[in-house]
Amino acid sequence: MAKRNDFQGEIEQVAYDLYMQRGMVNGHDLDDWFQAVKIVEAKHASSRKSETEAIIMPKRKERLLKKEKTA
Repeated sequence: MAKRNDFQGEIEQVAYDLYMQRGMVNGHDLDDWFQAVKIVEAKHASSRKSETEAIIMPKRKERLLKKEKTA
């Protein structure tokens, strides 16, 4: 549950930053929120991909090396 709150807090911060960049003009709160969701999701997707590659790639390399040695 804490992870969800961190994610939501990050979205809130990005949405607020977008609001500030817009010059604090009201009336775009949903636009800022949805844009923030996209930004945060993309950020987390790329970090999950990096973490996954760090775990999976060495194992794949190890399997390939074993196959080469037996061939």
